[in-house]
Amino acid sequence: MTAPDEMIRVAICEDYEPFRHGMVVMLSLAEDIEVVGEVSNHDEAVAIASELSPDVVLLDLEMPRGQMGAYESVERMLTLPSRPRVVVFSMHDEPEMVGRFLALGAAGYVSKSAEMDELVEAVRGAARSPDVTREVP
Repeated sequence: MTAPDEMIRVAICEDYEPFRHGMVVMLSLAEDIEVVGEVSNHDEAVAIASELSPDVVLLDLEMPRGQMGAYESVERMLTLPSRPRVVVFSMHDEPEMVGRFLALGAAGYVSKSAEMDELVEAVRGAARSPDVTREVP
């Protein structure tokens, strides 16, 4: 859990480069958020979470390249010693899919259609939430 006066270190995992860069720029405008890395597939998401120990990983659910999928990458990140808070985001918001990732241990879900302030608040909320260990369904 990040203290309210500490910088929140964020890694962004999104395969569509223009969208990813836009998120980097917009999140960097928040005084309490530092983007520490960006990657474009789930394999790289696990690697960056392990190497950089961000407080929060923003993870796109659908990225075509790489060996593992979103579910496996979230599962692996949540077993790391540094255990980042994972906020998943997607164009899809089916309750069953969102519930599956939250049950796995993701700290939150944000739709890609959300306003920027909603994304910033999701990052802040995830970073400051207590670490809760959840059972893998």
